[in-house]
Amino acid sequence: MKFFFFLFLFTITFSLPISFDWGDINGTSYLTSIRQQHLPQVCDKFSLINYLKKCGSCWAFSTTSALNDRLKIARKNQKPDIYLSPQFLLNCASDVGTCDGGWVISLLPWLQKNGIVEETCSPYEAIDKECTDLNICKQCWGTNQCVAISNPKKYYVSSYGSLSTVPDMMQEIFKNGPIICGIAVTPDLEAWTGGNAVFYDQSGVQSLDHWISLVGWGHNDTQNLDYWIIRNSWGTEWNPDFGGFFNLAKGVNNLGVENWCYYANP
Repeated sequence: MKFFFFLFLFTITFSLPISFDWGDINGTSYLTSIRQQHLPQVCDKFSLINYLKKCGSCWAFSTTSALNDRLKIARKNQKPDIYLSPQFLLNCASDVGTCDGGWVISLLPWLQKNGIVEETCSPYEAIDKECTDLNICKQCWGTNQCVAISNPKKYYVSSYGSLSTVPDMMQEIFKNGPIICGIAVTPDLEAWTGGNAVFYDQSGVQSLDHWISLVGWGHNDTQNLDYWIIRNSWGTEWNPDFGGFFNLAKGVNNLGVENWCYYANP
């Protein structure tokens, strides 16, 4: 019996497709929109380095984006899409993250315990604020006429965990939806404009500087490289020919992408 169980797991693991993308399931996308963690704060559009030194809320955006997608998948692409609030996390989860950065592994149990509101409740401001009733959920009229909403609807993480191998990462993405991973950020990545070509960092750096979400994988025949399909949170004008996404070399731990990966189910 034990032999057949492991044979079953082996068969599932190695029967995954060569390419898979939640953004293109038989022509339908189950991904929510790309986000921009640095707006609406003013940034210098002529300096990408300065541009990327704004609010470091990638930990909040990568997690909420993956959860948004999993909600969309679970709801079978029913409209409207649900967007969970990164600003709520900046306001109320300051013990796990701020605009100076945060840790996803600490955020997931926090979300399981405390929940999170929708973005219409707490729109993104790209700054750290206090966790007041008004900053949890509000309704506004005009410029400064806002009132707190009591007992707003919250969404909770039902289960979460870490993913330590490439097959585990692929299985989780294929079965349940996008996952959250940490990567290093290099000057070459910041300046990347290669569209859907595979980014392959040559520096060997693997320090964790940034959080993103993995939404699929594929193989580039021209470059002869396997790759992860990654959703960034620097807006659609970063790597504009791929709308803010990028492909990163897969299976070689490029930028440390396979070191720190987690799943979370809403």
